[in-house]
Amino acid sequence: MKKLVVGILLPFLLLTACVKSLDKEGVVETTIYTGRVVHGTSGIPVANVKVMIISGSRIYANMSTGDDGRFELSVKYREVTKDHYILLEDGVHLSKKSKLKGFGMPVYDFRDIIFYE
Repeated sequence: MKKLVVGILLPFLLLTACVKSLDKEGVVETTIYTGRVVHGTSGIPVANVKVMIISGSRIYANMSTGDDGRFELSVKYREVTKDHYILLEDGVHLSKKSKLKGFGMPVYDFRDIIFYE
């Protein structure tokens, strides 16, 4: 009897873990945006650049790049639209704004985003 219960219960638990990031309709609940900010001429990673996902004046997610220039932002899929942007700011005077991509994907990697062109 124990083997029967384990044989039925274990696959159910594994399936539940696999679809945890999906909503009731099977749509991804969150999208994780990753990338690296690099200097335009040298290709060196740029640290301490503020990376934001925005629409109008509302900020949906933000963080600063690490020493390696990398960032990872997580947003709820249903909150973002084609009107959203990824915005980079250095805190002094430069900024760069690009259309947001990757809707409905669990992870979208911008790869290298050139800053200071």
